Amino acid sequence: MRNGTVRNWGGDGVHLSAARNCVLQNVRALNNSEVGLVVGDASVVNGCVASFNTSDGIVGGNACSILDCVAFTNNANGIRIGAAGVVRDCSAMRNGAAGLVTAEASTIKDCSAAYNSSTGVWTGPGSTVTGCSSYANKGHGITDDSGTLGVPGLSVANCTANYNDQDGFYLSNGSTVKNCLSKGNQGNGIRTNVGSTITDCSANDNMGTGIILYARSTLNGCTASGNSFNGIEVKSQCAIVRCTVIGNFVNGIHVTDNDNRIDGNDLRNNSNDGISVDATATKNVVVRNISSGNANFQYRVPGLPGQPPAAANVVGAIVADATTANAWANFGP
Repeated sequence: MRNGTVRNWGGDGVHLSAARNCVLQNVRALNNSEVGLVVGDASVVNGCVASFNTSDGIVGGNACSILDCVAFTNNANGIRIGAAGVVRDCSAMRNGAAGLVTAEASTIKDCSAAYNSSTGVWTGPGSTVTGCSSYANKGHGITDDSGTLGVPGLSVANCTANYNDQDGFYLSNGSTVKNCLSKGNQGNGIRTNVGSTITDCSANDNMGTGIILYARSTLNGCTASGNSFNGIEVKSQCAIVRCTVIGNFVNGIHVTDNDNRIDGNDLRNNSNDGISVDATATKNVVVRNISSGNANFQYRVPGLPGQPPAAANVVGAIVADATTANAWANFGP
């Protein structure tokens, strides 16, 4: 089906859910009483517009491609497809539920989701999200949240999630996040679960913590600044390496459990501690950091002189003079 407008129908604008291998091109679906456009498995929807429909804007089955489409002010989701699909170069704005929704093993590329009444981009496990923008949505910016612990996570790259009402990025186990920005969200900036890797990202001015890692994860080369809680929070068996953590309103880096490596980070002007390791946490390695200008402790780590218990954690010497430092020394006043 190519070209034309379908408007004001009492049901779906175009209903092809039982038909596979369909092609819809340059079709507008406006003001229909249910879904704007519906296609079955292995279908392509290209260059279409779905607006002001009472239910979802565009719905596809498994292995569908939704390309260069617009979903605007529909009462439910903007675009929703099944597993192993592709959504590319699409815009979903001011819809009554989520902007873009896909099932597992999907690819979402170069899309935008703004001002939707739930999550901006909501995809299933094992999916890839690249070059997308999620702005001012009422839920999370980008997520694979299924409510089930242990579900595999996402690969997310070159995305922004700004000014959403919950977390910017809320991701499950085994996620990777690279070169992304999370700013001004009402929740946390970036939150992942077990076995995740976050690289070269920025989390700034969020109302919660900038970046949260749970366990067995790596954070490398990231920036967390101006967040209303901690800059970075980590539980156990994680590596926090080469990060810049400045001007957060509680701690720069907060460690709550055991066996983490805090290495080569720059922590300045945070409103409580630069590095804060909980009193019950042990076997953490804190080396080669720079911590200065923080309002309370530069290093609050059990095992340092005056911070019992002795030998609870491995901490490089804290020195002010680089000429006398060993290779593992931390710096601070």
